[in-house]
Amino acid sequence: MKDYENVSRRHIPVILIIVVQVLTIPYVYFVIHNKIPFSVVYGHWAVCIIVVLLGYLIVLRINILFRNKMDEVGEYSLAKKFQIEENIRSLRMARKSVYVATLYLSITLLVFTCLMFMDYKTVFVHFLENLIVLPALVMSITLLFSSSAWKQEFIRKLPIIGKYRGSRVESRFRQKHSIASESEVYFKQLNNSWK
Repeated sequence: MKDYENVSRRHIPVILIIVVQVLTIPYVYFVIHNKIPFSVVYGHWAVCIIVVLLGYLIVLRINILFRNKMDEVGEYSLAKKFQIEENIRSLRMARKSVYVATLYLSITLLVFTCLMFMDYKTVFVHFLENLIVLPALVMSITLLFSSSAWKQEFIRKLPIIGKYRGSRVESRFRQKHSIASESEVYFKQLNNSWK
């Protein structure tokens, strides 16, 4: 962590993207052409669900430990402190997304399992098809509800619900917050993160 403020690490996301593509493309090809048995696909899916959830919890815990250690020792740079606080804030904001994605993948895996081992295949095919098509909608709504400002703006823009809720709550909210500029809000958040 000594070079934390000085070294650019742009190669990391590029390497991650290349590795994911190199692993994913052959895997999908083999799954589509039934070259990989169902038990392997099932096991891989279950492992991915566990790894995503545990990875999220571990990264959050590590950042909280770093923050607590810096508070105890008292030796830190401003950039490190700010970055760790931002990491924790963004991880807490992503909490709903991680939980929903984990639950969504688990439900899809359960329906896929039911499709393979139970009767009523037509019903399970219908459910599985909808589960495969809907992740973008589910994750988008989850992301919109992960921030209170995004949630309020989203609800306000809904055709029927937005008019009903907007008339009684949103007008007061807009009047109070229209005075503060975007930079003032940012610096208030920054100030609150140090408390």
